[in-house]
Amino acid sequence: MKILFFAWNFYPKALGGMEKFLYNVIIRLRSKHSITLLTPNFNNISIKGVKIKLIHVPNVSIPFVNTICGIFSLWIILPFYLIKNKIQVVSVFNTSLIGTNVLLISKLFKIPNCINLMGVFDQKSRLNFFESDLGFFFSKNLIVISRDLVNRYRKITYLPKNYIESKKTFYIPAGIDFKFWETNSKKYCNQKKKYDLVMVGNMTNPKRWIQKGFAYLIQSLKLIEKKKKIQFKTLVIGNIDFKGTEKILRGIDKNQFVFAGGNFKLEDLIKKILSAKIFVMPSTSEGMPNSLMEAMALGMPCIATNVGGIPDLISNNFNGILVKSKNEKDLADKLFELYNNPSIHSKLGKNAQEKIKKKFGWNKIIKKIELCYAKLK
Repeated sequence: MKILFFAWNFYPKALGGMEKFLYNVIIRLRSKHSITLLTPNFNNISIKGVKIKLIHVPNVSIPFVNTICGIFSLWIILPFYLIKNKIQVVSVFNTSLIGTNVLLISKLFKIPNCINLMGVFDQKSRLNFFESDLGFFFSKNLIVISRDLVNRYRKITYLPKNYIESKKTFYIPAGIDFKFWETNSKKYCNQKKKYDLVMVGNMTNPKRWIQKGFAYLIQSLKLIEKKKKIQFKTLVIGNIDFKGTEKILRGIDKNQFVFAGGNFKLEDLIKKILSAKIFVMPSTSEGMPNSLMEAMALGMPCIATNVGGIPDLISNNFNGILVKSKNEKDLADKLFELYNNPSIHSKLGKNAQEKIKKKFGWNKIIKKIELCYAKLK
């Protein structure tokens, strides 16, 4: 099969969940299929066995200029490329104006296409929603990473609700290299626990602070300290914009937090995650979070909000703990209860590993993706 993927940002320059997911899909499909990655020239990447087709954009600080230049470049190079290389499937990972044009061009040439919906963020601007809706208009197929995404999108779209439901929809969750994470969990599981909690997430702007639920974690830790007279020490892993932290951290002992930064080698990341007793994810919005899957594969006791694809991963009180989103009291209560019952940590971690092993290994996910692309119309 000849597949063309489009992504505005790509791994390793952008280290988000979407970029990691697409990178893993591409490197696992390239041995059996002809893969082309369509992406802007500023990503400056090469992948062995994968054709890279560049959209030329100036990458200046004015988004409108980048978009117009990108669309102009796209219409020059893409129609000829699709015909010459006999592309059979076009898979778009950004519902942007440029991504919409990729879908439109593929539709004009009657090539099956799809949008990959990796998440829905309430903080998007009206223009962002308009761009997303245009993408939906030019695509017949939809791939979602968590089962709730279609309903979440229905609540915010400008399109008729039944129009979204008319799309042929495939559920394909994220995958994980389970053996790698399990092997390293055994290697480092007996190291000293320096922290009570560990949280993973890039928080590079105010919207990301909200989405990752950091403010709710702060408030829950204040409640625990006030009611239980206990201070939790928390390790925060990820790229952080510290300009917005002063207000959020006001009234709390800053020694409770260690900000480790991001961009670690995987082995170093594993060491850091396993240096804590509990993995916490207080997000207000998620797709299928890689960091939670990785923590579960490491056998960590995990506590996370019931948003996005998280309930697809965690069965409450069996392989992790689910808490209400945007509810610092519920988070505080469940955190203290889990912290105060170390005897169940091993059970939760073992069950978490089993869930990831059985349902989210990359071999299973890639077979689903291949079957999905074969069914696209």
